Formats: sequence, structure tokens, C-alpha cells
Amino acid sequence: MLILERRESPREPADLALRVRTATGASLAGRTVDLSASGAWARIDRPMRLQPGQRVDLQLAFEPGSADADLGESLHARVVRSLGFGEAQHVALAFDRRVGRPSIDRPA
Repeated sequence: MLILERRESPREPADLALRVRTATGASLAGRTVDLSASGAWARIDRPMRLQPGQRVDLQLAFEPGSADADLGESLHARVVRSLGFGEAQHVALAFDRRVGRPSIDRPA
């Protein structure tokens, strides 16, 4: 059976610190589970229910093991999917623009 990939870019495992800021000013810390040039699957440490379609600003630490203080520039993103799991929440995020990182955006 052929499985069609709907993502613009393939994702790969990535454990990076992140911070999500909502339009109401809420700031949520978490970690990526996987990442591509066009989006991420992330675990948010608080079970604040982010809703599909919701606009957020996202900061990522592009170096594994980086602390919250090492977060980079803000990216605009849209929540695509949101699942609550106990004390945490998992969200799929689609970036407004592609981001590059050598291990993610390498030539085929």
C-alpha cells in the first residue's frame, strides 16, 4: 500500500528546547519531538489546550541540549493538530516560512 506524505518537508527526530507564545500572551515551554523545514511535532509541558488553526509565535533552540536562554528568533506558526496527554500536550505546528538547519534541509 502506498502512503502519501502531506507534509512539504520530511520530518526527522529532534529534541530541541522551544517556547510557544499565544496571542493572549501565554508563554509555554516544551521540546520538539520531530522537526522539518516547514513544521514540528512538539511536547508542551503544560496541558493548556492549543486549538487547531490557532496562530502562535515559536522560538526554537537549534542546538541539541541548548537551554531556554539560547532560543533563537521568533517564527510565526499555526497549530495543525493538538492532543492532550496527562500533564502535557502534543501539538503539530506548521511554520509560516521554511526554516533551514543543515541536518533538516540537506540536499537530496
